[in-house]
Amino acid sequence: MAMFSVSFVKLSCSFYKYNAIFLFFVVTGSVLPQQVSRPRGVSLTNKPFYENKVTFTCLDGSLKIPFSQVNDDYCDCKDGTDEPGTAACTNGQFHCTNAGHKPLYLPSSRVNDGICDCCDTSDEYDGKVTCDNNCKELGREAKAKKIEEMQAFNEGYRIRQDYVAEGKQLRDENQVDEPPPPIDIDVEDVEGGDINPDDYPDDDYPDSYIDEEDEDEDDYSPPRRVHRHKKDDDDEMPEYDEETKVLIEIADKAREEFRVEDARYNKINTEITDLEKVLSLDLGGDNEFYFLEGKCFEYHDKEYTYKFCPFEKVSQKKSGKETSLGKWKGWEGPEGNKYSKMKYDGGERCWNGPDRSTLVNLRCGIDNVVITAFEPNRCEYEMEFKTPALCNQIIDPEALIDKHDEL
Repeated sequence: MAMFSVSFVKLSCSFYKYNAIFLFFVVTGSVLPQQVSRPRGVSLTNKPFYENKVTFTCLDGSLKIPFSQVNDDYCDCKDGTDEPGTAACTNGQFHCTNAGHKPLYLPSSRVNDGICDCCDTSDEYDGKVTCDNNCKELGREAKAKKIEEMQAFNEGYRIRQDYVAEGKQLRDENQVDEPPPPIDIDVEDVEGGDINPDDYPDDDYPDSYIDEEDEDEDDYSPPRRVHRHKKDDDDEMPEYDEETKVLIEIADKAREEFRVEDARYNKINTEITDLEKVLSLDLGGDNEFYFLEGKCFEYHDKEYTYKFCPFEKVSQKKSGKETSLGKWKGWEGPEGNKYSKMKYDGGERCWNGPDRSTLVNLRCGIDNVVITAFEPNRCEYEMEFKTPALCNQIIDPEALIDKHDEL
């Protein structure tokens, strides 16, 4: 019986010993690592600056104060760093941990202001309002949105590859080697088409062609075409012989052939000029923007209709009146991301102001669409344009998901 009592006492001691050890780890945070001891409103990044429990040095180095004055609701540091968890300093910053979602910095003036700003409710700790911790729900929504963005990026990249292939093919097909040869059509090349005015008396020669008066050689001028007025019904139209009629028919045919060939020649010349203009454009390192050339996109707000024509112009229309917001100038993106911004200048001049201009910011998207247009400064406009042409890489889903939350 005595032996049993001794064993029971030892077992009881062991139980209390291990319970004490467990409670020690809980209190010190070893079992629950997310509970990191630091003053309220301090981020994990800034925690080392608050570890000295004797004194605290303002983060701008301007003052050293007793640590007991940190978060005492009185602003000692000019940079507000001694009051990260109160609203005492007007320039202070409060850090929301927001475990399960994104950490957030707030102006310290929002601490205990009766409005729940942090999803983990940490900014409203005085108990005057009740806030719900919805960080996990917000985190799930953010994750779903990131995955959707990733899918859009990757789909946009696939479309971009099609643009690249199409742009290369079009550029190769539209290379201009030599201009078309000039048109050389001679009426005499047409069989029987040699018309000699000397073969006909003045009264018999077809009056729809030449009306030539007898003049001295010194006053000679080339024969000229005469368009006679329509005769009255009572006037008798001259009747030409069959040979003359054939000649007239041949001449008319030659003229029509020349008109057709001349129109074709002018059309080809116009096409060549347009192609040379397109081929001179910088349509992206892989010709990925070739698809956008010659197309226009519109954006409507409550007051205006904006029209964006890549590599040509930007305009604004209201009540039927169209105003130029600039003509194509060139790419204006930063180094390493040149094709992210388009610049248009030389638009219609503002009243007592400069010429209108537009900066178009490009973003990756699965559709070509203008998503916004606005005027941040007088006569200076900006647009946001989504296009697959700017989706230049595959996005790894893991890259869009935070590996951990800052404690």
